[in-house]
Amino acid sequence: MAKDEGAKEKEAAQALAKEKALKRKKRRNRNIFRTINILVILGLAGVGAYFFKEYRDLKNNPPSAQDVAKAENTRVIEKVKKLYNLPAAEPDRIYTVGNKDDLKGQEFFTRAENGDYVLVYVKDRLAVLYRESSNQLINVSTVTIQEPTNIAIFAATDTQAEIEKSLTDTFKTDVSVKKKDTSKAKVDGVLVIDVSGQKSQQAEQIATLLKGKVGAQLPDGEAKPEGVDVVIYSAE
Repeated sequence: MAKDEGAKEKEAAQALAKEKALKRKKRRNRNIFRTINILVILGLAGVGAYFFKEYRDLKNNPPSAQDVAKAENTRVIEKVKKLYNLPAAEPDRIYTVGNKDDLKGQEFFTRAENGDYVLVYVKDRLAVLYRESSNQLINVSTVTIQEPTNIAIFAATDTQAEIEKSLTDTFKTDVSVKKKDTSKAKVDGVLVIDVSGQKSQQAEQIATLLKGKVGAQLPDGEAKPEGVDVVIYSAE
């Protein structure tokens, strides 16, 4: 009988020990889960703080249109470099094809699609047509690139606007008005002068458009404007 009681006490003690061990394990697991939850919350808070800081920085210091365009150009250039050995210098211009129908009849753009990029290297006489959607070169060609004719207009304020509109309506991007001002020079009608010595044909076309005449030199007392190919004087 004493043996049976001793065995029962031993079993009871073992059961109590197991119960205590199980409770300790449960408490430990609860502490572990609590710690994990705290870490997750802190982690999410950290991520939220990071993105809030990024948003705040962008809001306070938004990138300029020039910065955005530069980043976009750099991205495109780096992609094209992996497909073609581009000149070391950056392209003079990067265009995006907006409406391919406007380019019909131009051999270089025969296979162009809207959204294609055109990289133009004036000095190297190189043009590259690149399609990012398929990451492929559509055309690479040696081209002769005609730079726009830079123009200065000297006339009354109202007349300046009229002349500029006539020029841009007729010649589009082939001309660029760089300077507009009044002048004391006395001219008869409209006088057009090729001050670069290289734009005689353009000067003739402009004079015809404005019903003026081409002059050989600037009026007395007038200085040649910097960065200009053709100067226009109007008496009105």
